[in-house]
Amino acid sequence: MIEFKAKVRVIHVLGLHARPGVTIVKCAQKFQPTELELRCLSTNSRALGHSLLSILSLGAGRDSEIELICRGPRADELLKAVRQIFESGFADGGETDEEEFANSPARNSNFRRVSGG
Repeated sequence: MIEFKAKVRVIHVLGLHARPGVTIVKCAQKFQPTELELRCLSTNSRALGHSLLSILSLGAGRDSEIELICRGPRADELLKAVRQIFESGFADGGETDEEEFANSPARNSNFRRVSGG
């Protein structure tokens, strides 16, 4: 079976959250039956690219390194498309920068950032 791999970094301030997760799932579905696997190198967890719940369970925060593994007849095309999603910083018209997130009225004041960066 044809297999392609690449490493990408999560550059979005909110990490790998639901909105980009949905984008990844939709992208992976376009290339079926080619499979997409994501492996978070910091947590050593794996996810199936066709499952939003699986992707969210990676717990990939900002600066996490992700290995993308694509297997199947259009693996190279899928890899290129998913890399582009990561390299754009999950740009989808609803981007959130760090200052906007910090000042968001929807953000619960009971939560505070505990890590630097």
